[in-house]
Amino acid sequence: MQYITKKLIETTGIIEINNPPRNLIDEPEFLDIDDLNGWIIKNSLKGVIIRGVGRNFSAGANKEKFYEKVITNKTMEGEFSRGRKILNFFESLTIPTLALIQGACFGAGLEIALSCHLRICSDNALIAFPESNYDLMPGFTGTYRLPRLIGKGKSLEIILSGEIIDPLKALAYGIVDYVKPKKEADDFALELLKKLTANRPLHVINAITKSINNYFLLDRDSALKEEAKLFCQLVRQKYHDEKT
Repeated sequence: MQYITKKLIETTGIIEINNPPRNLIDEPEFLDIDDLNGWIIKNSLKGVIIRGVGRNFSAGANKEKFYEKVITNKTMEGEFSRGRKILNFFESLTIPTLALIQGACFGAGLEIALSCHLRICSDNALIAFPESNYDLMPGFTGTYRLPRLIGKGKSLEIILSGEIIDPLKALAYGIVDYVKPKKEADDFALELLKKLTANRPLHVINAITKSINNYFLLDRDSALKEEAKLFCQLVRQKYHDEKT
């Protein structure tokens, strides 16, 4: 889409929400999955960082555009379904996905961040689901992903209150994984992905990430069966590599 930009830093892909100053999300289907997947494969990426351009990650959905669409479009649920596929794609990628949060991360912006495997928060960030202040609710997977991450009770409190959460509270709640000074957050995110992936073959990264994803995507027995299958595949690959 016109406000999603991509760039490369070695084996890390950077996806940017480029709709300043607030980086609002204008529609649920905010990027092209096939284009993104092709870019990841073509460049043999080992990790992806999602961030906003400028001061904010994303202040959420463009309310005026969303309201108009919901009121005038009886098939709007289908557009939300296509949008959910994008977030599910981020979540199920077999390379680490990392949300680099700075400034406002509200509503749909927070839902995008929650779909990533890791979240790094700069110390100037503000995090919230403010929809209840407008007699609405999150509608882009927020009421599913937040409870899965931090539990039902705290999620209900955050979403019903519309509370704006500072970085240290977000860390204490378990919404984010790291808090860093604003000037250090970008470098820390890149170094973290490099630390996790630089000395690992892509097929090993894929197998480990896929197996961990399966905890959320499959039932227990299926996930454990898949783990054993992936382990055996890695053993056979290692044996083959050592023999050739």
